[in-house]
Amino acid sequence: MREGGDKTGEEQPHQLRGRNPARIFPAAFIFLASFIVYAGALAGGFIYDDNLQVLKNPLIRDLRHIPEIFLRSAWTFEGAPETSNYYRPLQNLIYLFTSYAFGLRAWGFHLVNILFHSSNALLVYFLTVRITGGLQPSATRVSVSLPLIAALLFATHPVNTEAVIWIAGLPDVSFVFFYLLSFYLYLRWKGKGVVNYLFSLAAFFLSTLCKEPGITLPVVLVAYDAVFRAGPFWSLGTVRRHLPYLIVAGLYLALRTAVLGDIAPLVPVVATSSLVATISVFPLFSRYLQLLVLPINLNFWPVFDPLTSLLSLRGIMALAISTAFLGAAAAAFRKKSGVFLSLMIILAPLLPALYIQGIIGKPIAERYLYLSTFGFGLLPAFLLIQARKGHQQAAAVFSLILLLVIGAYSAGTIARTMTWKDASTLFFDTVTKSPDSLVPRLELANALLVKGDLDAAIMHYRAAARMDPGLYIVHYNLGIALEKKRLLNEAAEQYLIAARLNPTLPDIHADAGRAFAKAGFLDLAADQLLLAVQLQPANAYQRNLLGVVYVLKGLIDQAIVQFSEAVSLSPSAESYRRNLSDAMALKKSDGSTAAQAAGFGERYEERPITSADIIKFAR
Repeated sequence: MREGGDKTGEEQPHQLRGRNPARIFPAAFIFLASFIVYAGALAGGFIYDDNLQVLKNPLIRDLRHIPEIFLRSAWTFEGAPETSNYYRPLQNLIYLFTSYAFGLRAWGFHLVNILFHSSNALLVYFLTVRITGGLQPSATRVSVSLPLIAALLFATHPVNTEAVIWIAGLPDVSFVFFYLLSFYLYLRWKGKGVVNYLFSLAAFFLSTLCKEPGITLPVVLVAYDAVFRAGPFWSLGTVRRHLPYLIVAGLYLALRTAVLGDIAPLVPVVATSSLVATISVFPLFSRYLQLLVLPINLNFWPVFDPLTSLLSLRGIMALAISTAFLGAAAAAFRKKSGVFLSLMIILAPLLPALYIQGIIGKPIAERYLYLSTFGFGLLPAFLLIQARKGHQQAAAVFSLILLLVIGAYSAGTIARTMTWKDASTLFFDTVTKSPDSLVPRLELANALLVKGDLDAAIMHYRAAARMDPGLYIVHYNLGIALEKKRLLNEAAEQYLIAARLNPTLPDIHADAGRAFAKAGFLDLAADQLLLAVQLQPANAYQRNLLGVVYVLKGLIDQAIVQFSEAVSLSPSAESYRRNLSDAMALKKSDGSTAAQAAGFGERYEERPITSADIIKFAR
């Protein structure tokens, strides 16, 4: 006998059709609750990768880019290598449609993420209805509440905040939507007709085009059939049901390889031996389980140290926890228990994230748990099914505890939403929890610079420079902060350090030249600006700056050449045309050139600094 009663939800289609108020009211409540706990995110802005993926992404500006979106990696627009590990065309496609609907307003992008999350919570509810048979007429009040409890645990779990609130978390919420939709359509199919089955295959393919873990869906389908399908599992019918999903997965991998040049072409950030990467799976998995059970001290940039020996205390504990999880899954499988399906939904989507050598970026991230929280929310449903068999009072107590947990989760999610208000609040929290991590420190300094808190920004830039003195980004951004603070000599020194570390970036030389000119070191200023112009001859801003310096040096003819080029490159710039006119007037003047040129000392056109301008150097 299955856990959902004598028959599972999929074997009772008549119970699940029609506008049953017992389903409509809980569904409406779930959608509303999912939206409310994240409503505060609508006031948030663009943070970290959002600046590149949205504000600096030319692919999402025009519908004509749609074919290009499917033929390029997700990060090609950044100007980095032509390939990356990310083939996620639906990410940019959804960004494109969002930008058309809302412009480049952050709230519109946040709204899309929240709507995906609320829809996912609804799918969790309807999936749990079918999986548990939770709407049987003979069901007790406890069993009727099972889908509601599972959906609310998923909707309010604080570990999901990174995936939902962060605009760059769109791949996670979107792949899960199509993943769950494909699973739901598979359950509706029941081997009869082809419409639901074909739509399930299509949704599966769309899931893979959103994010790589979408390819794990066949594992979940096999786990479901192993527990709930009547008759022998190993049969020709099983092969026929699952083979098309494997074919779709193969098509996705072939498309991915054709576009990227390989399945995973880039070297990971965490460089370590294969042995260390393999044994590190155990503490990494244990850490994820801890976040599922106890989502406290959430951290956008957690520290994870690879495991060097399984014989250490940390290694033994991690191995014991992982073994216990797999042992529980094996025992549930032998009993044909729905607990097995729950544990597989926790494990399967995490598989691509457990091998740290295959990850570009952080080795651990809370958003990787987004789909796993469905399995975590489904688990109590099966425990309640067991409890209601002769233990109604215990089941009622357990239900009350779960409702209290949902309340605590909701409060935690709302509080975490406030932390994600903007880059400065998020990275202040992150630096507090990971004080020795370079990227959060640099990002906090960047956010403070944009806000105009120069003293605090300079302090954090200096701290970042101590962590990694060889990173040009730190010295360059520190130079910007010092220049805005009018500490021109120190600013020029930091620009020069950055230029030595990365001599091919024209912006560094241009900014160094501007700082030297402001400080009165005109020869040094001219040298740096000449380098900038040589590296980027078509930059009107840099040519105008060089022209100003030449005027101050008394080199009027050379200044006129640079101003003329600036006007030619940017005809609409009034300041460039004025500088050219004034320089030509100086050339005709009989008076003191130096005296008349002095007014040019106030004409250094500074680039406005926004989060998008600074953040692009932080990857």
